[in-house]
Amino acid sequence: MRAFCFVFFILLVSLAEAQSVVKQVLRLDEPAPNLLQPDRFRPYGDGFEQRDGLFLCDNAGSVKSACGVSQGVTLDQKTPIPIYAEAWSKAEDVSGSPDSDYSVYLDIAYADGTFLWGQTAPFSTGTHDWEKRSVFVIPEKPVKSLSFYTLFRNKSGKVSFRDLKLTVARLESGAALFHGVPIVLPKDSRSSRITDNPQPIRLQLRDVAADSDFYALEDSTLEIRARVRISPLATQHSEPGQTPTAGNYCTVTLANQSGRDRCLTLVFAVDPGPRETLRICMPRKNASLSPHGTAEHVGPVSTYPIGSSGRLSRYPIFAVENAAADAGALSGGAGGLYLRQRGFFCRVNTQATGELFVAVDLALTTEMPEATLGFYEYTFDGGFRGAWDRYQRLDGFQSKETKLAASLEKQGVWMPFHPISKVPDHEDFGFRFKEGVDEPGWDDDHDILTFRYTEPMTWWMSLPEDLPRTYEAALDHARKLAEEGNDHAKALFVGGMKDADGRFSHRLLDTPWCDGVVWSLCDLPNIPGGDFEQKWSKAVRERYYGEEIRKKYHIDGEYIDSSEGYVTALLNFNRDHFAAVRTPLVFSRDDRNPAVFRGLVAYEYVRAIAEDVHNDNRLVMANATPGSLCWLAPFLDVMGTETDWHHGGQWRPMPGDEMLYRRFLCGRKPYCFLMNTDFSQWTFEMTEKFMKRSLAFGMFPGFFSEDASTGHYFSRPELYDRDRPLFKRYIPLCREIAEAGWQPVTFAQCDNDNIFVERFGGQNGKDRIYWTILNDSPDPQTVAIRFLIPGTAAEFTDRLSNRVFKTDASGATTVTIEPEDILVLEMKP
Repeated sequence: MRAFCFVFFILLVSLAEAQSVVKQVLRLDEPAPNLLQPDRFRPYGDGFEQRDGLFLCDNAGSVKSACGVSQGVTLDQKTPIPIYAEAWSKAEDVSGSPDSDYSVYLDIAYADGTFLWGQTAPFSTGTHDWEKRSVFVIPEKPVKSLSFYTLFRNKSGKVSFRDLKLTVARLESGAALFHGVPIVLPKDSRSSRITDNPQPIRLQLRDVAADSDFYALEDSTLEIRARVRISPLATQHSEPGQTPTAGNYCTVTLANQSGRDRCLTLVFAVDPGPRETLRICMPRKNASLSPHGTAEHVGPVSTYPIGSSGRLSRYPIFAVENAAADAGALSGGAGGLYLRQRGFFCRVNTQATGELFVAVDLALTTEMPEATLGFYEYTFDGGFRGAWDRYQRLDGFQSKETKLAASLEKQGVWMPFHPISKVPDHEDFGFRFKEGVDEPGWDDDHDILTFRYTEPMTWWMSLPEDLPRTYEAALDHARKLAEEGNDHAKALFVGGMKDADGRFSHRLLDTPWCDGVVWSLCDLPNIPGGDFEQKWSKAVRERYYGEEIRKKYHIDGEYIDSSEGYVTALLNFNRDHFAAVRTPLVFSRDDRNPAVFRGLVAYEYVRAIAEDVHNDNRLVMANATPGSLCWLAPFLDVMGTETDWHHGGQWRPMPGDEMLYRRFLCGRKPYCFLMNTDFSQWTFEMTEKFMKRSLAFGMFPGFFSEDASTGHYFSRPELYDRDRPLFKRYIPLCREIAEAGWQPVTFAQCDNDNIFVERFGGQNGKDRIYWTILNDSPDPQTVAIRFLIPGTAAEFTDRLSNRVFKTDASGATTVTIEPEDILVLEMKP
């Protein structure tokens, strides 16, 4: 097995080179041409008035109007090339809060027929002079075409747009991409090796604000002092009974010596060997690399206007297999970010240089002059799933506390708010997790785990009817409440997030639970008097978990709603908070201003509460995760999300790859859905498809409300009694396989991309083993599945139809599955 010993060679860097350029950034003399044609602009909604080179959009006093400018552009990319869109806008009395309704907006169509929707850059609201906003997209796949918009909808006021521009990166001969940055490709793409060792490692640093080249990281590079520490995984990260993991754990601490703000990219890279034999491991299908390609392979990402590339990887690891011709077998190595020393990162393979790397975009300031990142490298067997199996053990994705693990041996359906006691024959629905403490004593008596509700990073402040819905009026009302002693208002003026203009970040909204404003709050635990103390403190613990409460009933833990911050501002530019962070600062992509990233505030909030709650042998449940953030899962015990699979009257279930991502991050922990949809349009047949799809991934289907407030599904007998037979049929089986435990390595092979195969159980020879097989397509599929299990033949029973399937001597069997249908094959020990 070839190990990618990333960090062994790091110390050689500082001895061998002095301020050496590893990669030269390509700087073009001529700007890329604008792909938008002046005579091809089309109206969006009510359109625009064109005058003196400006596009004028006037919604007057109506928040229901929609207007804007659009243009479709065909790109026909053969390889993924970065796309850049920008526009300038001027506003007069624009209502509401900054969001995608007043923005530069791109919808992208990939060459393979899939889409990337809603890549946006919002403009400021209110009244302002000309300001520029840009969207930068590094596509995951080649782009066929896109739609460019400057939008002004759902807001009153007037705006003007000018200088609309769309370009793609120019990769001339001898150029390539590295972390989305065009670089000059050396004639020998492997000339940047530190030593002659076949697997050299290089830590690299770039000053993004200065548009510098990539330098080899030394003791002091670009006025940044670096400290590197290495520890073997075999001695510190192996579990009892487990084979020691070959590899290393590396920490890198960067310290700012310049006395000014710094916007940096730290790269942790390895050359894994010849690209001709290299395979990028993905959860379902490997990817080969072109020996002469210039594109980057990044895997699933979320995009934000942050950092150099704007990409945040959803999986924390990369993995490769090297099928060397003389080895006769595959060997694998993986690396990734240590989630307890996290940052805004992207994991990449670049075809041009052959490197695998993790790039972290971070800022250093006088308030927070240091940042520490951690990286793993290790060996594995069994493709991406084998690499993930190792990683879960290394990074503590599974709770090790015996009492916590025991309480989750029984899983089930999530009930939000509504009293379970009011649902007749509630046992039919398989409830296990209760959001809200309206009847904790009853829940105790009926073996329901009860969680206390909190929502981080927000304060929903209702406004009196006679107040205008403006920022100024809302801020004045908050000041009045603070003077009257309102703790939430006082916390706003200590811990409120601020935008780049110094205003408190907010959104003016009218929802069923609040007609007014939601303020964005920086819920870092280290801000004295901040909002975190309202959500979690010694007083809060005593109120809900103290001795007097324990005499009456038992609350099982904390429920964290909107855990990734769905209405919270993305970036916090309030410098008063910089010194309170324990995670690296980031920087905005357009203007290179340091900021606190919402996702890392969520990390610090969840981690602080989870460590405290777990010490008391209680649990943490969170909503809306894992979504874009991979780093909350290790601290959580129960996860889930509210969802709508029939939005706009069209059946749009969560794609299989998305459900698989959530299953990977959750591991064997419970994952639950709440269906929030228009139940007047929701049918019995949709409930069955929802349940089958959830069953395929060992998840639990539940129901809530169309607007997440009113018309609760379980307050309407006409709905739950109609679907009761489906609950009685599918929930016991969901529970059976989920409690058997999801296993990353399936020991099953299927070459059909429409088929998802997952394994549950089989941790030892006495356990039953289940395979779920989902047809994630609108057409019937007949497929051969080969099971990699000992013996010459095996027999399986489909738990849904009682059909029996037998394998031949090679372990293969053929099955036919109807559209969106599943098999649940059980093999007894």
